[in-house]
Amino acid sequence: MTQATIIPTSLTNKGEFGEFEYCANEHYAVGFDLQYAPLCSRRCTKDDDVALMAIRLYCAKYDDTATIVGTVTSDVTSGYARKFGGTSAGIKWTTTQNCASGKFLHDTQYLSEHFEENTNEQTGATCPDGIKCSTSYSDVNDPVGGMNLNTNCTDGTTLNGAALAQTEKADTATWSAWQGCETGFAICGLASKIYLSSEDNFHSLGHTGVSFACCQLPEGFGR
Repeated sequence: MTQATIIPTSLTNKGEFGEFEYCANEHYAVGFDLQYAPLCSRRCTKDDDVALMAIRLYCAKYDDTATIVGTVTSDVTSGYARKFGGTSAGIKWTTTQNCASGKFLHDTQYLSEHFEENTNEQTGATCPDGIKCSTSYSDVNDPVGGMNLNTNCTDGTTLNGAALAQTEKADTATWSAWQGCETGFAICGLASKIYLSSEDNFHSLGHTGVSFACCQLPEGFGR
């Protein structure tokens, strides 16, 4: 299967990509869900918010999209534990969103918070229009990386990820532009970018970016 990659823009410059994981040969992503940690709202000084933690794709064969045969997640935010106020917030999975019969995931956009760590070697960060820069960690500024993901199916239907809303980080987060596979291709795998740190209660950012693999569909499928 001829492959290409699409990378929706992330506003967080921290983390490392894990290895790509792919659906089986002749299988493509027909749905997804998201693991996330809701933001802590009280007793939060010892709870390190991370927001989005994992993206999971559901795979099916091109000629039988009703039968899910496997999932792929790439790296996930493993080893992360909630404390104090975050314990009650917990860690959740969103409801799985699926394309219609015979359709596959094709386009994606990523919601992230702008974060560019100030290393004292720069005079300031360049912010996207309309949002504030976040450049440091503190008990009043516990930054997160990714927050949510939306996708479009090959028939143009939009599937909303339903993790964190942009309004929860209204001043510092925004949605990326849509990135899509070429016509005749569909999403068939992903690699996730993760940043965790044990330095203090504010440095971990969770999921900070994603790269999707696009594979060519057999002629006449997915349109």
